Amino acid sequence: MTWRTMLSFLAVVAGGCGQSGPADRATVSGRVVFEGRPVTGGSIRLVAADDPTRQAHGRIRKDGTFTLTGSPVGPTKVAVETSSVLEGVPGPDQGEFVRIPPKFVRPETTTVTVTVPAGGATGITIDLR
Repeated sequence: MTWRTMLSFLAVVAGGCGQSGPADRATVSGRVVFEGRPVTGGSIRLVAADDPTRQAHGRIRKDGTFTLTGSPVGPTKVAVETSSVLEGVPGPDQGEFVRIPPKFVRPETTTVTVTVPAGGATGITIDLR
């Protein structure tokens, strides 16, 4: 087998591996609220409903806003944790701890979902109800 044949073979095999690419990902931004007030720290994770290995995560800012790049497109489960605020180093960017029910922490137990459009989304509100 020549090296050109081998490279062609590898290109075909790698192309069919089913990995998600840029078309399966989008940027999402918005804010997280609980009981009508901003969640002022912690992290947020969007996990594809059909494939838990496809996910994006990021920090929730002290004003309750977030921006996630590379979020899976389509139906996602939303997981939020706030306990990391208690472990953080105090500073101007450090939010205050907001206690939320434990069901929101894990994608397996959360009741919050959002459908991410292919073009992404801005200004969405994640309401932890």
